[in-house]
Amino acid sequence: MEKLLLRNFRYADAYERSLEAKKVAVQLTEKNRKESLVNEEKAKLKQIESKGNAAITIAESEVRARIAKVRAEAELYSSQTRARADKEVNLAAAEAKRLKADALTQSGGRYVVALETAKMFDNIDGAVMTPEQYIAFVRSAWALIGVSSGAAPGVAKPAGDSR
Repeated sequence: MEKLLLRNFRYADAYERSLEAKKVAVQLTEKNRKESLVNEEKAKLKQIESKGNAAITIAESEVRARIAKVRAEAELYSSQTRARADKEVNLAAAEAKRLKADALTQSGGRYVVALETAKMFDNIDGAVMTPEQYIAFVRSAWALIGVSSGAAPGVAKPAGDSR
């Protein structure tokens, strides 16, 4: 029995080649089947990656659009607020000018103008007028703008003044 089981069987060369060819074909078929499964899984993976990348791109675009919208709204609000503030400031400045003009046209307004004019002359450092000439000059300036000299009754006017 040992001799029968251990002996070296040898088939015909054509049969031996056909057995080997059949084994190779079966192995090649199995290899191709497994490669196709791997390729299918790779394709599924690429599809999932593509969908994920597309979803990320869409989400990023939506976020950028929202950010741009919020910035635009903030700039619009800022511009509108600045415009309202500028309008209020300009209206207040115009009202102040109007009130000042009204005040200067009232009875005491001429005196204010005269005092402001007199203050201008205080800044002159190198005057070549005598005090009497200066007083006469100031009274002349006041007379030009319609303000009286302001001398109280009983106060003597400088010599040479005909008013």
